[in-house]
Amino acid sequence: MKYKSILLALLMLLSPLAAEAAVPRFADWALADVGNQHLADGLTLWTYALRSGTGENALGQRLHVLEVAPGANLQFLPVSHNLQVKGLQTVPESMALAAQRWPQWTPVAAINGDFFDTTAGGALGMTIRAGRLIQTGEFPEGWSLGFNAAGQARLGQPQVRLTLSAARDGAAILTEHPIDALNALRADIGRTGSAPQNAYDARQDNRLVLYTADWYHATMTADGGWEAALAVSGHLTPNGELRGTVRGFHDTEQVTVAGDAQISQGTALTDGSAVLSATGEAIEVLRQLQPGDEVTIRSTISADWADIENCLGGGRPDGGPLLVLEGVIQPEHPEVDDYQYFYPSRHPRTAAGIRADGRLFLLSAEGYRPGAADGLSIAELSQIMLDLGARTALNLERQHFR
Repeated sequence: MKYKSILLALLMLLSPLAAEAAVPRFADWALADVGNQHLADGLTLWTYALRSGTGENALGQRLHVLEVAPGANLQFLPVSHNLQVKGLQTVPESMALAAQRWPQWTPVAAINGDFFDTTAGGALGMTIRAGRLIQTGEFPEGWSLGFNAAGQARLGQPQVRLTLSAARDGAAILTEHPIDALNALRADIGRTGSAPQNAYDARQDNRLVLYTADWYHATMTADGGWEAALAVSGHLTPNGELRGTVRGFHDTEQVTVAGDAQISQGTALTDGSAVLSATGEAIEVLRQLQPGDEVTIRSTISADWADIENCLGGGRPDGGPLLVLEGVIQPEHPEVDDYQYFYPSRHPRTAAGIRADGRLFLLSAEGYRPGAADGLSIAELSQIMLDLGARTALNLERQHFR
């Protein structure tokens, strides 16, 4: 049987639900036009044209709001380039990839999700896909959009802890040593090219990073580090263990794999493999290991997110930012380095909102079309999410809806 679904963003797949929406009142805008499109049983895309001011001060907005109600057969899946962290692709390309990888679902809608570092070419927030931990977030206070097995949406600040234990001939070598990040850039990757600039600052504690095949075909690490290649079975989950054996080492003073796999820019990554990658003082941790040592990597997520099977977001130092919490618009964050560009300026925007009854809606606001779709400031976006009934709302990565 082929089910209908919706793609949502980094991307994400959703299935059909029943959604009903009364036409809202907008506090600061006049409603010029409204329409809706039936996408699947119980799933509706609403379009609102808004106006404000006259003459030279006239502004226009064009909003697309996907109304999603709980209780129906539902799947949300983050989708990225080749289903890996490193690499970018368009929303239509992601929809096509989803249709190929999950033929039992029909992609119905897609929206941009998390922010990304242009150096890494991948997301900066936490990602969980189908119960598999893909990536930890760079910003500990980041807000994420998550979904449990029943398709119920949640906004929160989940934390993940990763540790490394190792044994040789049954004797412990390392016990619960912290791993700083999963599938993220190491601390020694330079500032040049990172956008936003605070992405560089955020990764300065990434001294010991775990890479899996969910990252890329190789670690892409800089000269001067040390890497331990592992043979592993299974995948890492938010609350689980990944067990494996040390199969060799790679001194990245010159970024070439020794032995049978001469791959530039770090150690090769394939299914059934993982790499512990160190820089700075963390190198001495990996030097304690030898080929054949047994390793256990353990992950633990915040207790209130233990049931979440899909998640993305939180890839900004201001947490998203969070727009609305418990029905109250949240303060802005003038301390972030892109404040003047990001907050008061009008841009296309994307956001997720959850109403008091648990219903999810997703908003995409067009922009850069003066008079018709000027785009929104963060303050304007926050008020519109409140107008649409959000009890809690989170900003996502810019505008794009398919």
